[in-house]
Amino acid sequence: MLRRQISAAFGLRMTPVHVTTVPFAPRFKRYQAFDAELDQDALAEARTWFNSFNLSQLPKGNTTYARSSGPGGQHVNKYDSRSRDANAEDNRRKLVEEVTRIYEAATPAETSVEKRKKYEEIGKRFHDSRMKQKKFTSAKKQSRRGPSG
Repeated sequence: MLRRQISAAFGLRMTPVHVTTVPFAPRFKRYQAFDAELDQDALAEARTWFNSFNLSQLPKGNTTYARSSGPGGQHVNKYDSRSRDANAEDNRRKLVEEVTRIYEAATPAETSVEKRKKYEEIGKRFHDSRMKQKKFTSAKKQSRRGPSG
């Protein structure tokens, strides 16, 4: 009755909200390693590639320069060649830094044996506590049924 009065007063139509949940999924995912869903072979290949990566692997390429036009006169054309080589090397260094930054952001470090054991132990404890809770609930329901069964 109250529902009809509220919906009539405000011109609202109340409909039930259905929420679907996946049991145990969020709790279990919490106990997985960060790289659990990543392809381990691809990670190993990326780590091997990065360990052998250096500045000499980048091709030199062809850099072209254009003389300045406009105001400045002789000064513009005289001093621009002084920094050409330094700029080219600086750009190559920046490219290597960017590749390194992208690698470090996208590729997780290899999980240590101690950390792997720690998370396995956490998973076992989670499983044991879940089974203990299930047995407790089962025993509680069994006691309600009585001794005959």
